[in-house]
Amino acid sequence: MEYDCLFLTEKFDCIISTEQLQVQDHRKFLTSIGKYLKDDGLFLFETPGAQSCNSNLEFLTNSSTIHVPTNTLDFSLESIPDLFVIEEIENFGEHFYKTFEAWIDKLEKNSSDLKRVYGENTIRKFKFSYVCNAEGFRMAKFQWWQILLSKKHKEGVHSCSFSELFDEDFL
Repeated sequence: MEYDCLFLTEKFDCIISTEQLQVQDHRKFLTSIGKYLKDDGLFLFETPGAQSCNSNLEFLTNSSTIHVPTNTLDFSLESIPDLFVIEEIENFGEHFYKTFEAWIDKLEKNSSDLKRVYGENTIRKFKFSYVCNAEGFRMAKFQWWQILLSKKHKEGVHSCSFSELFDEDFL
């Protein structure tokens, strides 16, 4: 999706993204959001995240049992343009493994029907993906973030700058 092609002329107090930001150009997406957000507005979104791009997928891409696309990038805080202030980050990852465990259960309960439609190989790949994701979230290798951004610090909302989140060695 080309976010700069939106034909909007107005700016908004609040923008909420329900899109998963895995395979997007994150900086381009956030820069486009900045164009449509009022100076005192807030932007809220949820995304799988990592402190640096692709760190969550490293052990999967080295696996010889399944192909995981290397262009499936997790959102990185490095991609937040300087025009935003991070007001709040909430990590729901420690609870998210339960979602994948539920998907594994449903996949196993319906595997015979699903295999007829999608084939055994596809179902095996789904299960492998779900198991890896469940364990990644359980071990805190994977994170699921809800991030609140603003252009300028909004009074009454906890704020931290990007540089306050990490050691200088990381930056």
